[in-house]
Amino acid sequence: MKIAFFSDEPLITSGGSYSFTNILKEEIESSNTTYEYCFLFIDKSHPKYIIKNNIKYINIYKDNNISLFNKFINKINLFFNINKKRINKFNYIDKIIKDENIDLLCVIGTYKIVTTFPFIYIIWDIAHRVLPCFPEVTKNNEWESRENTLNYMLYHATYIVTGNESGKKEIINNYNINPEKIHIIPFPVSSIYINNNETLNKLNNIVEPFIFYPAQFWPHKNHITLIESIAYIRDNKDIIINCYFTGKDFGNLLFITEQIKKYNLQNQVFIMGFIEQSTLIYLYKNALAMTYVSLLGPNNLPPLEAIAMGCPLIYSNIPGHMEQMEGTGISVNPLNSNEIGEAIYNLYINQDFRKRLINSELKLSKKYLDYSYLKQLELLFNDFKQYLKTWKNI
Repeated sequence: MKIAFFSDEPLITSGGSYSFTNILKEEIESSNTTYEYCFLFIDKSHPKYIIKNNIKYINIYKDNNISLFNKFINKINLFFNINKKRINKFNYIDKIIKDENIDLLCVIGTYKIVTTFPFIYIIWDIAHRVLPCFPEVTKNNEWESRENTLNYMLYHATYIVTGNESGKKEIINNYNINPEKIHIIPFPVSSIYINNNETLNKLNNIVEPFIFYPAQFWPHKNHITLIESIAYIRDNKDIIINCYFTGKDFGNLLFITEQIKKYNLQNQVFIMGFIEQSTLIYLYKNALAMTYVSLLGPNNLPPLEAIAMGCPLIYSNIPGHMEQMEGTGISVNPLNSNEIGEAIYNLYINQDFRKRLINSELKLSKKYLDYSYLKQLELLFNDFKQYLKTWKNI
């Protein structure tokens, strides 16, 4: 049986979607699976086929430019009430899937793939429903676009996969979906972060003590509260804690830069932008804490990376994150800068507490030593195979 994963950025080197996809690629490369895997993606700058580390990448980009002749034909069809678009809307994706002998598609993330072929929908979140106030889910018809996507993908999917019970509850509470169709597969941790004993040279541009936050610059990532927390520690504890933000700008960086100036923290809070993985590992190894104060869940990869690296974790006390962390780390109200500041301060002055916290996190991270997201997915593939044999010789 041949499985295709769709991700719009399997060849890009940043972001949570890439990190997740990269773990899948690592597991595919190291597994003795009986299934055949490939990746579909869309990028007009790449060729149709790419072979990398024995994995086939298929570019399904299509030039939508319509010739004058076809525009004329479309007008004729419209005049005679022939809905050519409706008749052929499945042909493009279905033809690729058929030509590549793909049996099952796995769509990773909030993307809409219109197809008559069976697919698994791996969904990160339904943020537009949970907190629709954020600009990233309201501007430019983004809310309507996400709703349109989910109303197609959730109901047409053979299986829906989410990371924990909190994610499942969010889906059930917002959409009329059969709960038995939703399967929970917890997020994985890359082998790069588990038992990492790599010795790294000191980075001269990183000044200790520091916290850091690996998150793209979206409003919901809540960088502002961390800025306020750093100011709180400076003004109320008379202690200088530095803060490093890593990630790309998705529209909120200018506001964050203005807030850094507003609180006079130009010499304490630094924007690093996109960083290499070796730099990220250095931050995990040397930080006073990794502070993941996102206002949306239900789960994320960086908190798992932190506990695997033995980096003290301060994270939002929203249900999905609490479930993911299983009682370890320090949970805080992500909108309360004083509470976050006190948590950072406590880690700074209490080394025994910090060591106990690290030990607790490392204990939790051991469950990921032999954990394989791919193997969990393959349980669904095995189940689907029983249906596939009713119409295909496998």
